[in-house]
Amino acid sequence: MSSKCLSVLLTVLMISNCTGVPVNYAIDEEKGSDYYLGKISDGAKLRNFTGITSDAEFESLRYNLLSSGNPDAQFFTVNERTSDLYTTKTIDRDELCRFSDTCILQFEVAADTSASDFFTKINIIVNILDINDNAPSFSSEVVNLALSEATVLGTSAWKGGADDRDHGTFSVQQYQLLPTDTPFAIETEFYADGRTQVTLKVNQNLDREINSSFTLTIKAVDGGVPPKTGSVTINVQINDINDNAPKFAKSIYNITINEDLPENTVILKVHANDPDEGSNGEVTYKLSTLQSADIFRLFKIDLQTGDIRITQSLTQEESKQFKIIVEATDKASSPLTSQTQVIIYVLDTHNTAPEVTVTTISSKINGEYIEYSENANIGITMAIVLVTDHDSGYNGAVTCTLNDDHFYLKSEGDNEYNIVLGNSLDREINEWHEIVTTCSDAGSPRLSSSASFRLHVLDVNDLPPVFTQVLYKINVEENGPKSVSVVQVHANDNDVTADQNVRYSLELAEDYKDIFSIDSTNGLIYVEQSLDRETYPTITFKVLATDSQPQPLTGSAMVEVTVLDANDYDPVFTPSEFQFTVPENRPPDISVGRVMAVDADSGINAELQYTLLPMSSESPPFRVLMNGTILTTMYFDREMTAQYTFSVMASDKGYPSRSSTATVIVNVQDENDNPPIFIFPGQETDEIRVSYQSLPNTVIATIQAYDPDSSFNSHISYIMNGSNILDNFELNTHTGQFSVTSQLDQSDIGTYDLILTAVDNGEQEHQRSVKLVIIDKATVAASQSESEIKYFAIAVAISCITIVLSVLIVLAICLIKRKERQHHEKIAESVTTCSSLETDSEGSDIRFGDVCTRGILHKSSTNSLRRNDQSRNDQSSKPNPIKKPFTTVVSVDEVIPEVISDSVEIWDWADSEYSRNTGQSLPRDLEPFSTFSSTTLTKQKNKVHWQASQC
Repeated sequence: MSSKCLSVLLTVLMISNCTGVPVNYAIDEEKGSDYYLGKISDGAKLRNFTGITSDAEFESLRYNLLSSGNPDAQFFTVNERTSDLYTTKTIDRDELCRFSDTCILQFEVAADTSASDFFTKINIIVNILDINDNAPSFSSEVVNLALSEATVLGTSAWKGGADDRDHGTFSVQQYQLLPTDTPFAIETEFYADGRTQVTLKVNQNLDREINSSFTLTIKAVDGGVPPKTGSVTINVQINDINDNAPKFAKSIYNITINEDLPENTVILKVHANDPDEGSNGEVTYKLSTLQSADIFRLFKIDLQTGDIRITQSLTQEESKQFKIIVEATDKASSPLTSQTQVIIYVLDTHNTAPEVTVTTISSKINGEYIEYSENANIGITMAIVLVTDHDSGYNGAVTCTLNDDHFYLKSEGDNEYNIVLGNSLDREINEWHEIVTTCSDAGSPRLSSSASFRLHVLDVNDLPPVFTQVLYKINVEENGPKSVSVVQVHANDNDVTADQNVRYSLELAEDYKDIFSIDSTNGLIYVEQSLDRETYPTITFKVLATDSQPQPLTGSAMVEVTVLDANDYDPVFTPSEFQFTVPENRPPDISVGRVMAVDADSGINAELQYTLLPMSSESPPFRVLMNGTILTTMYFDREMTAQYTFSVMASDKGYPSRSSTATVIVNVQDENDNPPIFIFPGQETDEIRVSYQSLPNTVIATIQAYDPDSSFNSHISYIMNGSNILDNFELNTHTGQFSVTSQLDQSDIGTYDLILTAVDNGEQEHQRSVKLVIIDKATVAASQSESEIKYFAIAVAISCITIVLSVLIVLAICLIKRKERQHHEKIAESVTTCSSLETDSEGSDIRFGDVCTRGILHKSSTNSLRRNDQSRNDQSSKPNPIKKPFTTVVSVDEVIPEVISDSVEIWDWADSEYSRNTGQSLPRDLEPFSTFSSTTLTKQKNKVHWQASQC
């Protein structure tokens, strides 16, 4: 087989193996255009295909979307080189796949390369995921219904459903009825196609007279998180039926009339109410047909108003009582009727007083009174009242009353009453009660009669002891004596059974139990400890009084102890040092601040007054008010005095007065009240010279000025103005350096006016007018020569002055040396031989070896005497023979070693002195040096006197 045929066969096999590679993506709906899904080459793993032989071949792949005949491909685009897959438009799943459980878009992408025969198609599967982007909605927002109040329970009043374009859990999941406390309920049905239906049903009886209308809301809720909702408002109007009969205000009307009333008098107005509406609620009245003919003869009723009238006089009627049945009927097509009874009592014209009889339940004591305990139960019956009146009508209508509000009358039938205890008895308030029952008829004039009995109230222990005061207020001196009585309390017991044996006690908080006590018999309260007002300014506790009955009762009162202050605390400043700032140049009486002290005492002992105390011989220019406010007494100039320090004393008004002080520092705040002052050019200098041959960037002069103000106000900037020649010069605004910026030529030689301005940061300024003189080099040299002569003269003068001063100093030194030598000659002694190194008790003599030296040891450099602890320790155990005694005198002027510490060694100095006098080194086995310590020396203002003598 030829190679060409083999290549074609391999390509066909490769294509067949690589066709239809699936790549899956999932995105949420509503993503906009250019939303990135992924890289197709990665999803299809093309880099690992057997047909891809190299990275270069993989990188040369080109990708094309196969959109022909596939509507799903319109939503996507692919990058030809990178295979990145993007959306081209917003994808609405609810529009594409509304009734499908899944929403899959499929299309193909071809991948090929010009570098080889490789070709494959990749099957792209995109799952569009639903999001909760639609809320449920009803076809109508408002529904109006009308229902009869006779609607049967379970009746369907309305059906409907909400539409939700979302799918699955994002569609409608439930319905809610609001409010919940109505005679309605909802039932929900879910259908296979995703639709839902809600039915509004009547589940309780409707009553128009209670609620004539309802406003309901049915809410549809989907399954999103958070859920979306839609609602419909249902207005339900309840229509009336004639379900209520007229109802009289009373079931029985009782009235009493005089027998001599004139004809056609209205004696009563009856009224019935029908809650129905319209004709169902309109009421008419009539007398029932089923009653005595005398009723129709003597009485009539108005059809519309219900007024009952008499048709003739009743004086001739034997009967003094009539019963009338009145009917009320509505005007409905099927009318409803109700009845009431009117009882009429007719009064006779002859009136007599009623007869009253009172019978007590308990037997009377000595036939005069009855007794009950003051803790008798409310509601018990104490007596029975019988009333008899032979009259009729008003003359026989009797009412009874009692004179004591502790009791009331309870009706037990016609003209019979019980006298009942209504309120508690209290012997301590009222021991005896005279109970009078008065009964009166309704005649004209009214006639009455009465009967009475006496009640004696027996005592029980029902009252606790009562203090003479509810609150005892006492004052106790601070830091007063211990165990003294401060107040006596007293309580009374009003019970008869009490023997007045009241016991007293205190109810104290834990902190006060050791401070107060009470005598349980006489009520004296004692203070057991000295009191500190600052710890306990006011102490409140309870005092108790208990009677001695088997079941004792306790009364209480409050005791308020106020601790009177003693002046035992100093005022305290916080802080102890105050710092204030005052601007300069302000008139007097400016407040710079306020100092404040606190006194832990109270009253007058805590009332403070402030006094200014100067901290030097001069009084500070301030004064202090009583409240601690510090005021100025003069104008301030910071350039004269920048800070004032003084003290303020706070004194209380107690006796004796206590006080404390605080330091006050007042800093004078600078103001920009001084302009800059020129140093150079000064008053004597009015020109600046420069050679026209000066090189660029050469500093000619430095302008200098100073400002007496401080900080920001003293920062100076420099400005120059004048001739156009200044274009060749520059003035540094900060340093004041005046320099050439460009090359001058001979034509620039001349004199120019120059205005220099020094400005501080507060915009105060000072100007100087000077001459800028541009000259040639020869002139400059001459000027320099004159300057050199001038400076040389100054140098000669300074040298002469220096020589004269030096001579004077030398003469003074010589005189001092001479006096010092004379003094030393008086104290010098000969050198003696000694066997050890010692010091006298005064620390003025030091002996070493067989040399004793007296001299003056002055402090000089720290290297004059060196420590040699190690050498000393190593030699401490060796013998100390002195082989050759010698005699020498040490010159005082030559001996000036230094004492540098308490443990200083003088070995090196001693060795040098020994060698100078004997020509030999100091023996290393010298015993005293191994134990000698400078602590045996006495320092006398950095001078140690030495004495040398011959042993």
